[in-house]
Amino acid sequence: AQVRPARDTDVALVLRSSGSTGAPKLIPVTHGNLVVMAQRFGSDLWFRLTAKDRAACMLPLYYAAGLKNSLFVPLMLGASVGFPPAGRIFDVVEWLEALKPTYLPVAPGRLNGILDRLRASARRFDGSSLRFVMCGGAYLVEDTRRAAEAMLGVPVLEHYGLSEAGVMASNPLPPRKTKPGTVGLPVPGELLIVDGDGKCVPNGTVGEIIVSGPSVMPGYLATGDSISGELSDGWLRTGDLGRLDDEGYLTIVGREKEVINRGGEKVFPYEVEKALLEHPAVLEAAAFGVPHPRLGENVAAAAVLRPGSAASEEELKRFLAARLAGFKVPRRILLLSSLPRGHTGKIQRSALSEAYGTTSREAAAPSRLIEYELRQLWRRLLGTQDIGIDDDFFEKGGDSLLATEMLLEVEQLTGKPYPQADLSTLTIRRIADVVASSQACERSLVTQVRSGSGIPLFFCHGNQNHRGIYAHRLAALLPHDQPVFLLHYDLDSIDDSTSIEEVAGRYVDEVLRLTPDSPVILGGYCNGGLAAWHLAHLLRSRGIMVLDLLLIETPSFNARLALRGLCKLFDTAGAIVPGRAGRFLRQRAMRGAWAWVRGDATFGTTLYRGAQKMLFGAVSAHSPRPGGADMKYALFYRMISRYVPPGIDVDVTCFIAEEGKHLNTDPSRWCKLARTVNAVSVPGTHSSILVAERDSLAKALAAALREAYARYASDGCQTSATSLQSRARMAIVHRSATKLS
Repeated sequence: AQVRPARDTDVALVLRSSGSTGAPKLIPVTHGNLVVMAQRFGSDLWFRLTAKDRAACMLPLYYAAGLKNSLFVPLMLGASVGFPPAGRIFDVVEWLEALKPTYLPVAPGRLNGILDRLRASARRFDGSSLRFVMCGGAYLVEDTRRAAEAMLGVPVLEHYGLSEAGVMASNPLPPRKTKPGTVGLPVPGELLIVDGDGKCVPNGTVGEIIVSGPSVMPGYLATGDSISGELSDGWLRTGDLGRLDDEGYLTIVGREKEVINRGGEKVFPYEVEKALLEHPAVLEAAAFGVPHPRLGENVAAAAVLRPGSAASEEELKRFLAARLAGFKVPRRILLLSSLPRGHTGKIQRSALSEAYGTTSREAAAPSRLIEYELRQLWRRLLGTQDIGIDDDFFEKGGDSLLATEMLLEVEQLTGKPYPQADLSTLTIRRIADVVASSQACERSLVTQVRSGSGIPLFFCHGNQNHRGIYAHRLAALLPHDQPVFLLHYDLDSIDDSTSIEEVAGRYVDEVLRLTPDSPVILGGYCNGGLAAWHLAHLLRSRGIMVLDLLLIETPSFNARLALRGLCKLFDTAGAIVPGRAGRFLRQRAMRGAWAWVRGDATFGTTLYRGAQKMLFGAVSAHSPRPGGADMKYALFYRMISRYVPPGIDVDVTCFIAEEGKHLNTDPSRWCKLARTVNAVSVPGTHSSILVAERDSLAKALAAALREAYARYASDGCQTSATSLQSRARMAIVHRSATKLS
């Protein structure tokens, strides 16, 4: 074939678009496009490249930026290009010293890598050949830019370019002004910001970027060698969104097809990514939209952490909440080892959205009573049973109105407004933690939650971290003339040596102060039931009538003769044995015995662990953290395992959950210690009996209260005098709450 000189309109190379928001397209780049681009790199407009310059080719040549900015443009200007040795480990100090480039075309990710290598290198860096770094393709964090300029000693110039047109805007070299956070000054007359109708928008207004001029491709390749007419009057719609300030500097805010429409509120992924990248642990970030049943779309994000750094999803969300409007904060942040990229290196947000939809998340079950309460609330509002305590309210289908309704109910439940600073993470676990911290400052031992003229009920709720929040709703379901008082724990005063007897002793004066001349009814849940038992003992010793003791799922282990004897044996031995071994026998030995009897540990394991703690004070790898919720639970467990309940001249009603383990709460064990014992079976488990089955429990409690009133009336306000010997002959009466009307 005849060889002729190339014309400006001849195609010099064919590139392929990234396809990040659609199918990839073929891009013809003409000789004229490349010539104009080289001329601009060599002009005073931006970089002032000459034949004396040298580029370090650190970008892949299958990227448009690598092919144009690192190879063709410098060669067309007579400059040189330095290639790092193939197959060599990346050593930026060695490469920069050996290649002596005058400028580095890089992406923000590669620039971060360069800085990490420089920080880790023991060699002193000689960067005297460098004039500048040109950085583009993604948002450049301000801290990274400053660090690069400090370590390399040259300006870092952010720019904007695209495969279809090359570089169309850049921050210029000094002494001209640079604006960090912007991509600099566009080519005069070749870049506009327009609205949906193609009309130019005022400075400061976000719109679509359109470009024109001799560096812009003639159109996409269609079939064969034909070129489609993608340009309108010579202007190419880029699909990128940006704004120009009053000085003409361009800021990129994202891609039009990637804007997230969250129930009518527009969220630019670029803005979310920019804030996320400001976190010191985040190396790369991408925000993207995901389907939402009420809002249409919701905001999600993915992040890659720096090597050696650590950050949780909750930490990152709180970090963003301090920097972004609430509706812009991602409801989930995936922590990935890398972000999916196309062949041009651009992040594939569509792949992230697909991965998000297929990512399984285990629905963590509640463990605290407040978590059961919140899950019940969420199930009612969201209309689904599939809710875990780490699920996000918005991700599970909630919207702003439902969230407001939910938080109002939380406020009614707790009696306190929910902190506005904690709205970024609306999970059951987080809300429970916030509620616990707000309750921690409360110091009163007694709270009246119901008023009335009837005989008062004092209820030891046993909910050490949340001050018996569940009991507020339970009390509301009792007879209307029933005054109800909640008895709380003084958490600050509880330690290894605290006993149930001491806890109950703190309640006596409060009960007598509130009802000095009235009979009372006592109740308690779980460990609180034991405190109520001993309170009944103390009140009876002072001559106060206790009409009934209502025990909800209360451990009855130490009502057994063998365990009562064992507990007294440990106490006696602990008083004789000196030092650490004596303290162990007094404070911890019964917990080991409980674990053995319950089948939670073998006799050998119990003996071995006990010997460790007695002799060496060794701490197991599974020991609770000091000061944490686990430590409080361990203290309470040890406290109730040491308690030996005395005999009481009181009628007792036990409410036992139908599901789960009954070994701890067997009501028959109380028969020799109380006047009479009634057992009522209630649907649910140890925890759900108070929340999901609250109505059934309330009916059972109401029936027990009516019976107590009836006994009180029939006795003519006189207590019966049944001796301890006769108690042993009393039969246990079984009923079911499901049969109560």
